[in-house]
Amino acid sequence: LDTLIFMDNSIDQTQFSSLKSIIMHLENSYTDMKDKHKMFNINKIFNETFLSLQCHYQALLATIDTRKNRSAALESQIKNLNLELNSKSNANPDKIKAKQERLESLQKENEYYKTSLKRLIAIKEDFYKKNLSIFENAFKLSKEKLFSKIITGLNLCATIMDMKIWKLSLKSSGVKNSYFTRSNIENSFCSLSFAEHYLSRLNKSALNPFDHKLLLYIQKISKEQRKKFLVVTSDLDLLCKIKIEIFSLNPYYLVKYAPKKVNYQSLMRDNTFDIVYIDEKHVWDNVADIILEGKHFDKTGKTKFKLI
Repeated sequence: LDTLIFMDNSIDQTQFSSLKSIIMHLENSYTDMKDKHKMFNINKIFNETFLSLQCHYQALLATIDTRKNRSAALESQIKNLNLELNSKSNANPDKIKAKQERLESLQKENEYYKTSLKRLIAIKEDFYKKNLSIFENAFKLSKEKLFSKIITGLNLCATIMDMKIWKLSLKSSGVKNSYFTRSNIENSFCSLSFAEHYLSRLNKSALNPFDHKLLLYIQKISKEQRKKFLVVTSDLDLLCKIKIEIFSLNPYYLVKYAPKKVNYQSLMRDNTFDIVYIDEKHVWDNVADIILEGKHFDKTGKTKFKLI
């Protein structure tokens, strides 16, 4: 996009603003999710987003707290009664009997709360353990699904952006004059071309994992969609016109050109072309001989020759 704007400052950049904004947000999300140093606290997420919404579980916690408080209050009363019963000043038989009966009643009640608390806490722990495991798996799957959707979104936006730039380049006089008319430019104005140019400067046997993945992607697209064309002419204006016509069919097509016999022989020997276009007015020999020579180098016998 920067290269397009540089070559043609008449292009309105605001038409890309919305798409660039979406890509920026997706890229930020992608970076956050792939960052291995940002570990998710599953327990915290589980407590805040799952358990907080479980009405029965929250009621269970409230019941446990209430019974713990009641048990603590009973134990305090039991402790005080025991102190009173052990006090030497307390010698009234009737009062002692009443306090003992009261103590037994409190102890019985406290035993009930302790027993019920054990059962309720066991239920709570079992619920927590089972659902935490389920939640962890569900969270992991959801995270992977979301991450996959973010990648899909980035791929889609990148493709839309790439196609938009490619179509603009075909109509741009600035790109035509500074890109397509240059004889060494064989590729369309698309991201794949820029990627190929980038990789062409690197040692293919020592690529980092990212560049190696990029190379494999380029090879895949080239195998699936690329066609090669040869234009035999010394007329650069005609060459540019044909380039644009071919590139408008598919951004992954390749156009080479041969202004002289030595170029033609070398290119035909080292490449397999789908179509060879021959300019009758700007060639070094008669067209029939050029075609015969081309067929001599054609390894597959499938190359078509067309006059222009």
